[in-house]
Order: sequence, then structure tokens, then C-alpha cells
Amino acid sequence: MTAISFYTVAIIALILLIVIGVITGIYLVFRTYNRRRQQAYMAEWQAARRQRE
Repeated sequence: MTAISFYTVAIIALILLIVIGVITGIYLVFRTYNRRRQQAYMAEWQAARRQRE
């Protein structure tokens, strides 16, 4: 009984670690993609502003 529960806890901990890793990876990818998009948008806006002046 104790061996089975130990393995169950180990498997649950592994699954939790994998889920946390996946969520962290997705968050980091989204953050870098969002920053790149924002920088491109800012550059575009500044170029448009320069043309208007």
C-alpha cells in the first residue's frame, strides 16, 4: 500500500512539474512575441508621426 501511494505521489508531482513547465514556456513565448509586436508598432507610429511633422 505504501509503495503504491508513493508511486502515485511521484507521478502526480511529475505531471504537476510538466504542467508548470509548459505554462511557463508558453508565458515566456507570448511575452517575447508581444514585446516584439509592440516595438514594431511603436516604430511604425513614430515613423508616421515624423511624416506628419
